[in-house]
Formats: sequence, C-alpha cells, structure tokens
Amino acid sequence: YDSMANDLDALKKVTGLDADMVSKSEQYLETGSPCFHGGAVYHRDAGLHPAKYHDGLVTKVIDAGVVIVSETAVTKLKKVASGYEVVSSSGKLTATQVAVCTNGYTNTVTQDLRRRILPMRSAMIATEPLDKKLIKQLMPNNRIYSDTRRVVAYYRACPDGKRILFGSRATGLQDKPLANAQLLKRYMNAIYPQLSDVSISHVWSGLVGYTFDHAPHIGQFGGDGGLFYAMGYCGSGVARSSYFGTKLGLKILGKSDSETAFDELIFESVPLYNGNPWFMPTILLWHRLLDRFGL
Repeated sequence: YDSMANDLDALKKVTGLDADMVSKSEQYLETGSPCFHGGAVYHRDAGLHPAKYHDGLVTKVIDAGVVIVSETAVTKLKKVASGYEVVSSSGKLTATQVAVCTNGYTNTVTQDLRRRILPMRSAMIATEPLDKKLIKQLMPNNRIYSDTRRVVAYYRACPDGKRILFGSRATGLQDKPLANAQLLKRYMNAIYPQLSDVSISHVWSGLVGYTFDHAPHIGQFGGDGGLFYAMGYCGSGVARSSYFGTKLGLKILGKSDSETAFDELIFESVPLYNGNPWFMPTILLWHRLLDRFGL
C-alpha cells in the first residue's frame, strides 16, 4: 500500500493524474470485498463495450472507402519489386506498404515479429443475472476494478447492471472454456465470497500479446520502408492499439505528428525463442503460487 501511494504521488506530479488513495478502513466505500488492504482510485479511468467499439470502427472505415475482407487468413508475405505480395486464403494482391498488427495472433507469416511476441490467453466469465442490490454492495461506485497480483484479475458490472464480468489469465494457451470458467470462478469467489453460490452463464477467451520489455512497439521492419507494425500491448490493447493505429496511419502516409514516445524502443527477443511460448503455463503456475502465499 505504501509503495502504491509513493508511486501515485510521483505519477500525479508528472502527469497531473486525478487519483486518490483509499485506506483499508475506508475501502468499503469502494468495494464489498474483504480481501484488500486499501487501494487507489483513478477518477478518469473508464470502460467501454469492446464489440460496440469494434462495430463503430468498422462503420467508420467502410464509410471512408476501406475494403474489409473478413475470415481471410494471410498465408504468405513476400517481398517483390513493387512492394509486397500478400497471399491469402481468398487470393493474393500486391501492396506497396503493409501494416502488420496481429499482436497475440502473430504467426509464422511474419516470423521475425512472431519471435518478439509472447502470446498469452486471457479469459472472461459472466455471472447469471444478479440482484442489483448485491452488485451495488460489491461495487458501490460502479467502477472498473483490478488488483496488484502477478496474475492480475479485472472485473466490472455489465453496462445494464445485471451481471458481473470477471477476467484473468486462462489455464493455458488453448481455449478450454470449462477449465477457464472453473479457474476464474475460484478467483472471483476469493475476492467476493458473496458470489460463491452464483452460477456462470458465459465464458470466452482470446490471445493478448506481451513483449520482453513489457512495452508496446510501433515502427518499420526491414530496410525498404514498406513493412510497418504495431503490437505488443501487454494486456492494454483497447486503448493502446487505438492510439497506435492513429500514429501508424500517419507514419505510413508520411504525415507530421506521427511520433510517439515508443518510436526509439528496440523491439527485442531472446535467444532460442521462436514464438512458441511453451514455458508460459509453468511461469503462470509459479506466479499463481507466489500470489497465493502473498510473496
């Protein structure tokens, strides 16, 4: 708690962040969970509905004349005299410039980028409809919640106030809905014992992209100036990818105001890593053990 308070003071001085610490004696004003030792409230933090946001972006780009080809896997990316030949499951085309924004789904088509990304599977569950009084008790100010564990959890009430959404790392790299639901239900019950008898109605998962320096990366790959990338959002992709998408578009067009604080970061990998994070389940298990014992 003291470390969090010191970090918050420094952050407020540098950025003007609107935030406050909440002591353990007053945390009941923010959460109905008994398991914390206080925390921080970031007053401008917010949440959104990812699918609605996605639909809004799709509508905007289609209105601007963009052609979206869905359910079409790129199987090969080849350098040719006129730029790049993009081979897909629906055919092939040639482009002078290509943006690779595959994040946790980066595969062998761009192997040099794949070996710089650590894909991790995150999962979400949704409870059955709950009494709104119970949700108000657990989340008095209807905020977006997270914690400081190594295997972080994040949770909120649905926009309609009828359910609680709860997420964390999945059981492994593959999508295993039943196992993921059971794991996340245990996590949720530990934070909110009041939900122990509540059923889970939905579970889903997807891959996020981590990097070895825990920072997102944007720039050009290779020396010809035609291959661009933006990825490695480390679990904060909704906000970071929106920002990077704008900046990457400006870079591709050669426009001004395309610079970011991340431009000079070296996009590193480690020796012998080929993009297959076979070791991550073991690391996550170790981190879960450390979290369990408060180490």
